[in-house]
Amino acid sequence: MIKKRLIIFLTICPLIMSMIVSGCKAETSSFNEEMPVADNTLVWNLSTVDITFWDPHSNASSVVYDINRQIFEGLTVLGENGYELGVAESFAVSPNDEGVENTVYTFEIRKDAKWSDGKDLTANDFEYSFKRACRQKDSGLSDMLGLYIKGAEDYINGKGNEDDIAVSSIDGKVLKIELKEPVPYFPQIAAMLFPVRQDVVESNGEGWETNPNTCISNGPYTIYFYEPGSYILLSKNNNYYDMDSVKTPYIKCLINNSYNNEFSHIMMIYPNNDMKDDDMLFTDYIGTSWIWINTKKEPLNDINVRKALSYAIDRQYLCENLYYGSIPAPGIIPPDMRLHDGVVGDKRVGTNYIDTVNPQKARGLISKTEYKDDFPEIELTVIREYEGQLFKSMIENNADIKIKLNIVSFEELLKKDREGDYEMLYSSWAADYYDPMAYLANFISNSGDSSNSWYSYDFEEAIENSLEAEGKERDNYLMQAEKILIDELPAIPLNHYCRIYRFNNKAVENLKCDVMGNLIIKGCELNLEEAGLKQAKEEIDKKGYYEDSGGYKFDKYIVSEHFELYYSSNDESNEGFASSSVEILEKNYDRILKFLDVKEKDMPNVKVYMYDQYEPLRQVTLKDASFDGDAMAMDAFQGIAIGKDTIYFTLKSKSEKYTDIGPLILHEFTHTVTYALVGEKTPPAWLWEGTAMYLAGQGSSDKSHYNYLLQTGLPKLYELNDSNSHYKYTYGHSLVEFIIGTYVREKLVELLKEGGDLEKVLNITENELRDEWTEFYKTKIGEN
Repeated sequence: MIKKRLIIFLTICPLIMSMIVSGCKAETSSFNEEMPVADNTLVWNLSTVDITFWDPHSNASSVVYDINRQIFEGLTVLGENGYELGVAESFAVSPNDEGVENTVYTFEIRKDAKWSDGKDLTANDFEYSFKRACRQKDSGLSDMLGLYIKGAEDYINGKGNEDDIAVSSIDGKVLKIELKEPVPYFPQIAAMLFPVRQDVVESNGEGWETNPNTCISNGPYTIYFYEPGSYILLSKNNNYYDMDSVKTPYIKCLINNSYNNEFSHIMMIYPNNDMKDDDMLFTDYIGTSWIWINTKKEPLNDINVRKALSYAIDRQYLCENLYYGSIPAPGIIPPDMRLHDGVVGDKRVGTNYIDTVNPQKARGLISKTEYKDDFPEIELTVIREYEGQLFKSMIENNADIKIKLNIVSFEELLKKDREGDYEMLYSSWAADYYDPMAYLANFISNSGDSSNSWYSYDFEEAIENSLEAEGKERDNYLMQAEKILIDELPAIPLNHYCRIYRFNNKAVENLKCDVMGNLIIKGCELNLEEAGLKQAKEEIDKKGYYEDSGGYKFDKYIVSEHFELYYSSNDESNEGFASSSVEILEKNYDRILKFLDVKEKDMPNVKVYMYDQYEPLRQVTLKDASFDGDAMAMDAFQGIAIGKDTIYFTLKSKSEKYTDIGPLILHEFTHTVTYALVGEKTPPAWLWEGTAMYLAGQGSSDKSHYNYLLQTGLPKLYELNDSNSHYKYTYGHSLVEFIIGTYVREKLVELLKEGGDLEKVLNITENELRDEWTEFYKTKIGEN
């Protein structure tokens, strides 16, 4: 299986694309007709995490796979309705020498298939690539080949020779592959194996694919330029056999893009309740998130501990507040996946308990273990601290198990995953092909010593039987295998998620997805003149107004030392609001920067768009804007949203006192400054919002306020992260006030920079913090 264990969160900002400034560039353009500029380059907001390699035989993530599909092409490709022919112009299926039907595939390679440097692509290249992939024993791709191809498993496990792998080139343009048994979805699998050229790989060594001058590929695009930690620029491949199908000359793939302030045309999003079909691309893609458990390590070798951990996690809360639009996972396989007879969800028996939080059962199971009150700390490895903090809070509060977070990079996570170097590890899996085996195969252990550390004879037997069965009998074996996973919990399932893209429908035409939800980019066409992607100020100066994607027109602007504010002259009161807003922002600019310890050189000019109608604001935030913590997941926007250096807002009613707008604008401006402060480590919502409220003077410090907070009870910190909850506002300000008063401002700033890591910055546990917080409230009541 090509393991894609990564949930991706993306945001988008409505700013003009900046082009190449530094990095690694090809010596000569592979697309000679034109150079990359804004109006011939599609910008794809690809990843919130950095990637540093995309060797197709070391693939371990959906992001890497997205790049691979643009620059490489397999024997087949995935299309809108299933597999289609790719580099192969035809194939035939026949029995093997023992007479077992449907086990030998013979592919005819296209005569006009070439590499990007013009050399012919041959069946020898595929033979080399299949066998090289088997040598990459930790890639996940070798697992897939070992599962299906005759001789591959023995070679991978050190029991056979490479020559025994049943992949062979015949006459240069014919490739023969023999499978161990019939696999009806093998043409889909063939789309996952991309060719590389032996002389290129072996003469340039590790990292060959990240250098535009050595990344020789065979897909519709090639690597034109690579800016590490920022973006990968792809250019049209002039030697692609179907070059006329490639409509867009360049693709700029933004990576490491949590807070990148760059405009993009396409982004993947998580669903919310307010989506317009004309700027959404819905897919049939389904995936599962889970937490791997190292069952070889104490105390995780105890099934009672694993079940207690599962009962401690509130999946419904996760789906409603963190992974919005997903559903709690009662198993490993998504419930809507089709079987021969019905769907997976209807065939499950005795596993419905798994998706229900139950602190009483969790603690009861822990009491049955040998550890009881002296329970050891367990380490959880994640790449996003806010996710880790949420799991930590749930498990510690609901099961009384101490969790230590290990925050690692994406590459480190993959390495730890492959090597089994973890106690618990958060991960996710997106199917490569439409079959339950795409999920179950992650848990197969050929030797009993796989990276996931777990082995079950009964599970292996059920899988083996399923490969030899058909119809309802096969369904039963697959469901039996999944039930073993749920009973044993080598991984704790969390949620099932889908893939949805938001795109600029004025600029991007003919955007499609394949059957697994992957974007089909090569057929996209750009119409940037229609999209009107120009700076608002330039548009107003040129033709008297700027019309945003929500259909709202701005015809006035104010430019001050640090701000640009755009508004409409339709309402005469707008000018007063606008000038008052700029005055308030400038007055507080230095104070907020000083308080949050942000250098002025790190702050861009902040753009402020002031609407006097609600609907255009809603539309522009849906289409173009990035959102603050509350706006993205709310059923309806609250009249304001922000990008990295942009504030969009409207007021439901206007007051003659223009200064009334001050706290609202200051609140959101504080968010933009905090973006500059924290970089990639996003603080939890209570800290983020509480700091903004504190600096904008929006909180309350009277006695009745603190009485109310005490009477309602202090929530758990993960509940304060609920983007749909009033908690983050009612408690956020007072909690920030408490931190400043007790631990000084510098500790608050450090806490923001560390993404809300209480234990690291304040040297205090969550429970200790809540106790001190309670005393703080009581003191406030006494003072008043």
